[in-house]
Amino acid sequence: MKILIIEDDPDLNTNIKEALLSESYSVETAFDDQIGMKLLKKNI
Repeated sequence: MKILIIEDDPDLNTNIKEALLSESYSVETAFDDQIGMKLLKKNI
């Protein structure tokens, strides 16, 4: 399963990503909605 995190707080973004990676999820991150939407469209 691939998870997209869109979070503008760098610390929170990193903490969520690290927690999910430790559970063996594939994770992409973005710091704003425009980048998040580009990543989402690229991976559909």
